Amino acid sequence: MFARILFQNLEVSVRKSFTKVEVDYEVAQVPSISFMPSHLLSLLSVGRVTGLVIDVGHTESVVMPVCRLRLGLTAVDILF
Repeated sequence: MFARILFQNLEVSVRKSFTKVEVDYEVAQVPSISFMPSHLLSLLSVGRVTGLVIDVGHTESVVMPVCRLRLGLTAVDILF
């Protein structure tokens, strides 16, 4: 069995996350699950630990500062 890392948006409810974990443990028998914020993993994928992540979506964009692998306290939402 393989461990699983799930990308998680900061706005996803804890209840949805818990449901994913239950299904993975009971059905797929995954031994280990880690939830990581997608903004942080975006920086890590390019080898950076500090940066400004811009998440451009269909109806809104989010600008999130990350400093030394810590998410900024506030994000800026831009609605289209």
